[in-house]
Amino acid sequence: MVETTNKETMKRLLVEFKEEGVPEDLKDRKVKVYTQRKKAALITGIRRAGKTYRMFQKIDDLKKEDVYYINFEDERLLNPTLDDLSQLVPTIKETFNANEPIYLFVDEIQRIEGWERWARRLAEDDTVHLTISGSSSQLSSREIASSLRGRTLTTHIFPLDFKEFLDFKDFEIKDISHVKYSKEKPTLRRHFNEYLKYGGFPEIVLEEKEKRKSRILREYFSTIVARDLIERYSIEKVNILESLMKLMVNNFSRLVSFSKTRNWLKSMGLKVSKNTIANYFSYLKSSYFLFDVTIHSRSVKDRLQYPRKVHLIDNGFATSLTERFSSDRGWFFENLTAVTLYKETVSDPQKELHYWKKDGKEVDFVVREGTDTKELIQVCSDLNFDTKDREVKSLLAASKELGCNNLTVITDDLDDEEEIDGKKVIFVPLWFKLLESS
Repeated sequence: MVETTNKETMKRLLVEFKEEGVPEDLKDRKVKVYTQRKKAALITGIRRAGKTYRMFQKIDDLKKEDVYYINFEDERLLNPTLDDLSQLVPTIKETFNANEPIYLFVDEIQRIEGWERWARRLAEDDTVHLTISGSSSQLSSREIASSLRGRTLTTHIFPLDFKEFLDFKDFEIKDISHVKYSKEKPTLRRHFNEYLKYGGFPEIVLEEKEKRKSRILREYFSTIVARDLIERYSIEKVNILESLMKLMVNNFSRLVSFSKTRNWLKSMGLKVSKNTIANYFSYLKSSYFLFDVTIHSRSVKDRLQYPRKVHLIDNGFATSLTERFSSDRGWFFENLTAVTLYKETVSDPQKELHYWKKDGKEVDFVVREGTDTKELIQVCSDLNFDTKDREVKSLLAASKELGCNNLTVITDDLDDEEEIDGKKVIFVPLWFKLLESS
C-alpha cells in the first residue's frame, strides 16, 4: 500500500539526511527566520530562491542531535497525504529513539492537502519545534487557512537583494556613504549591471557563463509552470496559461488589463473568459512568479477595474524569456525598483504600493503606510532634459493631490538634490537605493 511504502521511504529519507547532514557550501543569508514557542516557523517564497538552504543554515546553527529534515517533493515519496504527515513524528521516534524536544524541518509542505491541521497540532506541542516551507503564497500569513492563523511566524525568502548579491561575489562595502566616491565604484557598477540583467537567484549569481544562466532560468520557469501551476491547480487549458504567461512576461513593468488580455488571446484563436484570466493571474501571483501594482484610489472598485502594472519577481526571467535587455533597460530599472518596494509591503501589512495616474501624468510608485502617503517615486534610467521635466512635473502634480513632499527620482547614476517649485526632489542612482534598502 502507498501508506506503507511512504512510511519506509520517510525512514530512508530521514536516515539519509542524518548521515549526510547539511551541504558544506552553505552561503550565509541575512534573512532572519523567526521562532516562538507554540508557533510554527513558516518559510515561503518562489522556487530556487534559497528556502531550503535557509533551513539548512538554521539547522547548522542549532548544532543539535534531535534535528530532522524531510522534503515532501522528493520523487521517492508517492503522492504523500495527510496520513503520511501524521506518521512523521511517530516514525522519527520509532526510528531514532529521539529525545524531546524534536526539531523538525519539513520542506515543500504545500504539496499535501490539509497540512494546516497537522501543523497547528504540532505548533501547540511543546515537544516539537516545527519549521516548514513551501513555494506558494497560499502559505503566507495573509492568505493562510483560518485553522492555522495565529500559529505561524512567516519569513519570506526572495532572490538575493543587491547587498546579498555582492556578498556572494565576495565584494565588500565597508561604508555605503563613501562608495559613491570610492575607486571600487566601477567594479560595483559592473556588478550592478549583472544584477540588473540576470537577477538574484543564488544559483544564477554563482554561475559564470551567461548562456547557462539563461538556460537555468528557463528551467526554473518550466518547473513553476509544471508544479506550482498546472499540477497544483489541475489546470486543463495549458495553452491558455502558457499564452497568458508569455503576454505577462513580454509586458513586464507595463499596464495590463484583463479585458485587453482576453481580446489578445481571442485574436490568437483562444476563447477564454475574464474570470478564467483573473483566476490564472491569481495563480501566477500565488507562485511568486509575478505581482501587480494597482492604481492609487480610495475606491477598491477602481483598483480592481483599472489596468494594473505587472512586475516579475526577478529580472532574470525577463532577460532569459524575452532577450530584450539592451532595448528595454528602462523597464528593467522599474521592475527592479518594484521588487525592492514589494518586499517591504510583504513584510509589513501596513504598507501598500500603487501607481498614480491623472490628466496624462503618471507616477510609477506611491508608497503608502496606513492612511498616509509616505513617498512618491519615479524611475528613469535615461534622464535627459525632456524626460527630467516630464518626470518631475508628474511628481509635483501627485504631490499636490496626495499631500506628500517626499519626492524621489530613481536614476542610472545621477546623485543630486534640487528644489523645484518650492519642493525638494531627490535624484538617486538605483544601485545606491538598493544598497540603502538592503
